[in-house]
Amino acid sequence: MSSSNTPEPGTVLYEDKLSAACHWSMTMRKGTVLKLIDDEGGANVGMLFYNPGNLLERYNAPDTLKCQHTFKLTRGNCLYSDMGRIFCSITEDSVGWHDTVCGNTTKE
Repeated sequence: MSSSNTPEPGTVLYEDKLSAACHWSMTMRKGTVLKLIDDEGGANVGMLFYNPGNLLERYNAPDTLKCQHTFKLTRGNCLYSDMGRIFCSITEDSVGWHDTVCGNTTKE
């Protein structure tokens, strides 16, 4: 760790393995990374983002897509709040794109 108590890049601060259909939450600090890994394949994740300092501010899918002129989110896109602020950005993506409008489905 550096002298300012800031973790070195790549340091794992928390790790958890979630079972299917469970709920989980965590407050993320600015500058930290959330990495989701599907060990078995075929998983879907439903996510909500809230501002912990103002729970009335939350993720807004229509504004996120509209302001970036896209329907599919992938690396380089940001997720916006309903107050026009960036909650987070997608820094890596091994899937290629993510649909935030139509919901979960299978290939079939």
